[in-house]
Amino acid sequence: MPAIATIGLFLTFAYWNDWYQAMLYISTSSRDLYPLQYMLVNIERNIAFLTNNADVMGADSSQMLPSETMRMAIVMIVVVPIMFSYPFFQKYFISGLTIGSVKG
Repeated sequence: MPAIATIGLFLTFAYWNDWYQAMLYISTSSRDLYPLQYMLVNIERNIAFLTNNADVMGADSSQMLPSETMRMAIVMIVVVPIMFSYPFFQKYFISGLTIGSVKG
């Protein structure tokens, strides 16, 4: 059971953090099909573009861009579901560690 829980947790994280498949297979005309992770990557890219091209927009507008604040907000959106799912899998990880550590 601990091995199945570990594989299940890793597959869950892989699907939760998957944005590359959406970038490859979903056309730009159907924006309602984009997963959350792809939208977050898109927001981060747009803010990075605006920050890098601040000289075109003007000097004082680059100070108003929340690049680090937005990045930390995106990190929280990504980490919170993982943080809430880990306690449910923790009992299986602990039981797998104790089974493997007992000498026969």
